[in-house]
Amino acid sequence: MKIKVGVIDDNELVRIAVEEILNRASDLDVVGGFTGVGTLLESGQEVDVLLLGNGLSQANSLAALAELKEKRPALRIIVLGRQWSETSIRAVLDCGAAGIADRDESLHDLLAAGVRRVSRGKQFLSPDVAALAINRSGGDGQLSERELDVVLLMDTTDGTKSIAAALGLNRRTIYRLQQSICEKWDLRSKDQIVAEAMRRGIIRH
Repeated sequence: MKIKVGVIDDNELVRIAVEEILNRASDLDVVGGFTGVGTLLESGQEVDVLLLGNGLSQANSLAALAELKEKRPALRIIVLGRQWSETSIRAVLDCGAAGIADRDESLHDLLAAGVRRVSRGKQFLSPDVAALAINRSGGDGQLSERELDVVLLMDTTDGTKSIAAALGLNRRTIYRLQQSICEKWDLRSKDQIVAEAMRRGIIRH
């Protein structure tokens, strides 16, 4: 059964770009793009996961989140924004968001993986947002952007082959990246990576 996905953004170009990324995934069904919360609620469209653009002020974004969670409590929401700070991340998560993505990142397959993740009741943070969690833990063992991609995909996909396909890399490169992560985090095997990422707050279940 396909996951029904909706997109809210008052910027048409952003909305179309996000829809195009999600439409590439065969297990996702983009059921509509909306200019605001009101148009989604009035449409009566059934949505499992919503991508909510936060082009508005933070106060308005939080108000939109609160309204959606009140009127559609089962809806899983990923907030898609930019220029995140530790404070804004915490505020959005406390308001009920299931995930956060930075739209300045090259999301592509990671965004689809995030939708799948939150549809299963888990939380999703894109690599740049997750990097703030690393900095909060003291900055030790800081990963590169590509290593963060691998960590996040290890928790949402099955096996090295799937990770390689999602990132457009070969399996040998994925093995090297996993080895690098193990060295930075002082781990003995790649099987420990997801558990360590959860401990550091990069992955939250």
